[in-house]
Amino acid sequence: MNSRKLAWAATTALLGVAASAQAATIATFADPSPDGSVPVFIQSGNTLTGGWSGPGLTLVMPVTGTSYSNARFEMDPVTVVTPSSYPTLLGPGSIRFFDADNNPVLQIAFESATLDVLSFGATQFLGRDHVTITGVGIPVAAALRDQTFSFALANGSGSPPYLSWTAAFTCSATVIPEPAGLLLLLLPGFSARRRLG
Repeated sequence: MNSRKLAWAATTALLGVAASAQAATIATFADPSPDGSVPVFIQSGNTLTGGWSGPGLTLVMPVTGTSYSNARFEMDPVTVVTPSSYPTLLGPGSIRFFDADNNPVLQIAFESATLDVLSFGATQFLGRDHVTITGVGIPVAAALRDQTFSFALANGSGSPPYLSWTAAFTCSATVIPEPAGLLLLLLPGFSARRRLG
């Protein structure tokens, strides 16, 4: 098979497999605070901190078919760009999840996010752009597109810019079936061969 036919076959296969890409929930948890009194996130002026180290957080990972009882998570302090004004931009950060034995199972890195505080409903900490989700059993980055995360904030307390919330969580991505990820890596080689041949 000449290089032109090979490139065409690879492109056709890539389009067919990419068409079967599906949005998938990577991981989720329900609000772990037993009565809404233990905060998961705290805004103190121009800093947002978050984490959970107590019992009660069950991290469910539908993409791998696993769940982790009494999981915990931590987040480095994130800069709140305009405290007391919402929605506000947040600086870069990293969120790390661990199982009950302190083994890392999920990490989310983001270049920016938003914090939107409303009086009724839809209060959230959201990352949609330049989000990278990695972890045990999660498809490699080349097989994921449109990675996002969202913490639905509830049980708000305090007044801006000193607030605290409990939270539920979900992160998702469009998962490209593995053969397409491989083809994406091979396609530049086919293209270069076509130009040379």
